[in-house]
Amino acid sequence: SAPEQWKPNFVAPIYLYNNAVLGNTMPAKEVPIFIGVASDDQLKFVPHSIAVYEKWFQEGHDAELHIFEKGGHGFGMNQQKTSSDFWTATFENWLKIRDLIN
Repeated sequence: SAPEQWKPNFVAPIYLYNNAVLGNTMPAKEVPIFIGVASDDQLKFVPHSIAVYEKWFQEGHDAELHIFEKGGHGFGMNQQKTSSDFWTATFENWLKIRDLIN
């Protein structure tokens, strides 16, 4: 396990797979998380996103979860005329209010 000072200031998994984010333990250092996923994700990652959000929340870490109605898996920067088209602006705002970017 890495020393706490090496752990990130935030994490932002988009269409996450639970085991890839958490492993076996929550970080002791408070690390805010921003999670994004689409309801129509072909890999069915919505339950994973909800589970990680719940674990973060239960540990008292700042947690934000966005489940977009449409976008599929891998919506990324693709413009599809869905609400997921705007996830980057939402994420940028999340970073700004934490003074992680200007």
